[in-house]
Amino acid sequence: MAMNSTDYTKLRCGRRVPTSLYRSVLYRVLDRHAELELGIPYKLKMICGKQYWSGLGPLRNAAGWIMAELVDEGLVPYLFASERDAKPLWYRLKP
Repeated sequence: MAMNSTDYTKLRCGRRVPTSLYRSVLYRVLDRHAELELGIPYKLKMICGKQYWSGLGPLRNAAGWIMAELVDEGLVPYLFASERDAKPLWYRLKP
């Protein structure tokens, strides 16, 4: 996945991620939520789908930081389904 190296978004945790990746992850998890079932825990890899996830390559960790922030901020219809410091994090749909 090609990213513009000059445009970054600073996350609350202090990390900087490519803005294009931030938007891509946000749109992907919003687009995919209708395909998921309530009450089932999902890893971000499962939410995004295999093809999208494999295309992230070395940006997978950054995608995870982005998802955690999106959930913390209530910007996506997901909740944490695991302890916040678990690796990897698990998510579930909001009821």
